[in-house]
Amino acid sequence: MPAFAFRHIKELYPIFWNKSQELVETLISQHGKTTASDEKAETGIDVSDWARRATLDIIGVAGLGQDFNSIRDPRGELHQIYNRLFSPSRGARIIGVLGLIFPRWLVRSLPSVLRLHPNIVAQN
Repeated sequence: MPAFAFRHIKELYPIFWNKSQELVETLISQHGKTTASDEKAETGIDVSDWARRATLDIIGVAGLGQDFNSIRDPRGELHQIYNRLFSPSRGARIIGVLGLIFPRWLVRSLPSVLRLHPNIVAQN
C-alpha cells in the first residue's frame, strides 16, 4: 500500500491527535490561557517554530517509531539541525529574491561560491 494512501493516513490519526494535544498543553503551560480582555492576548506566538517542532515529532513517531520530544524540549540536537535546515540564511533569501526578479538562467550563472555558500553574501 502506498505511504500516503487514505487507509494508511487514517491509521496515523491517533499519532496526529496525541501530538496535537501535547502541543496545545505545552503552549498553554508556557504561554498561559488568555482571553480577549486579557493583556496577554496582545502578545504573539511564533506558530512557525511550534509547527516545525510538532512536525518533527510526528515524523519521528509515525515514520521512524522514535519520539524526538521537540515540542517539550526545543534544545535537542535534531531539532536544532531541523531548524537550521528550514531557516534559510540571509544570503539564501537574497538569492531567492534575485530569482524572482531575474531570469533563472542568470541567477544560476552566479559564481558557485555565492550559490553554495550564501553566508558569504550575508557578511558583505
